[in-house]
Amino acid sequence: MYPSNQIARSSSFASCSAGVGKPPRLASAFQSAGPTASAEEQAARVAAEAARIEPLARAAARIGCRIGLYNHGGWFGEPENQIAIIRALAARGIDNVGIVYNQHHGHAHVGRWRELLAAMLPHLDCLNLNGTFTDGETRGLKIAPIGQGDLDVDLLRTVVESGYRGPIGILNHTQEDAEDRLRDNLAGLAYVARRIDGDAAAERPVPTTWQRPPEADAAAVTPAVAALAAAARLQGDPGRGAAIFARAELACLSCHDVAGHGGRIGPARGRMGAERSAEQIA
Repeated sequence: MYPSNQIARSSSFASCSAGVGKPPRLASAFQSAGPTASAEEQAARVAAEAARIEPLARAAARIGCRIGLYNHGGWFGEPENQIAIIRALAARGIDNVGIVYNQHHGHAHVGRWRELLAAMLPHLDCLNLNGTFTDGETRGLKIAPIGQGDLDVDLLRTVVESGYRGPIGILNHTQEDAEDRLRDNLAGLAYVARRIDGDAAAERPVPTTWQRPPEADAAAVTPAVAALAAAARLQGDPGRGAAIFARAELACLSCHDVAGHGGRIGPARGRMGAERSAEQIA
């Protein structure tokens, strides 16, 4: 991480890094204000951020480094804004700035992950993985081992289908033992890979460095949701549900896959019952 207030010291970094055999990437997460209120303010914000990054990018280029923009929340953390900054820098002749995307800061992006990934792809220098849950950040599930999240298989399947073949990162980002956490993440990644390859019987590993907090599910279940899930268990009619799902005017298949037919934006229907509770589906 290279804070913006240290740009003036980039020459010192360059002298320290000159002897490194393989030039490093620098990940930058500039803190900025909230959303812009107009097209004029948006253009001014993009130009200001590009001007702020330009000295660091030029210093990095002199020693063969790239700058990776890191999605650390706020306006700057939105991929569309980072892409706009990268394009503004390209117009200034700077081509060594890309994106380092971190899933643990992307919980708000999962609903449009396919579209965001496609937009980021030409600029994506590294993708850091995380166990990702529906509403994970608001439920105390921001950081978890890969494979524990209810969205992991679908999100990573989208990565595979996108054609991305760049670096994949695994972060500890906790106080757990780094080696133990890495082993949990690698076991989870192997599980997700088997699921993507069609192994529906693959068993989710039990991590040694993480337990699902009990309050996570309680926080997501309102009285209305609990009542709906209870009613579904007692009175649910799968045949009627399938008929409603297939209604053309609802367009469910535009997002959800069933037996190889349908979209890939939302979770596949054939696996939802095994991966999600009735409360989560409700």
